Amino acid sequence: MFAGIAADRDDEIFIAGQIDSDRIVCWSYPQTVHPSKNGPVDSGRVYVVFENGGPQDHPVVGWDLDFDADPRGVFSDRAGAESFAAKIADSVLSVHIWEVEIGWFDRRLVTERGV
Repeated sequence: MFAGIAADRDDEIFIAGQIDSDRIVCWSYPQTVHPSKNGPVDSGRVYVVFENGGPQDHPVVGWDLDFDADPRGVFSDRAGAESFAAKIADSVLSVHIWEVEIGWFDRRLVTERGV
């Protein structure tokens, strides 16, 4: 499941430290942030396009098979994310765009780990 987004190794270690437990292990997958065609966007947030899974406000943390979100791309602006999502929409079961701040992690996972 998607647990968070880190800008660098320090963020990655911090996020993993919040979530890792006997039940949960964080893995990191580097992603390239696709820049805006209208120039750089440095707002501290990115737009992640997911194949499957659920919308950002979905109440389920991600433990069931229906919430198997697969990040397909990370974009610096919503327009780039929406354009990419439209391109893949016909070839996937569902597509969702999440808007997240750099350093964000799903705090529901901290609760799940029993802290």
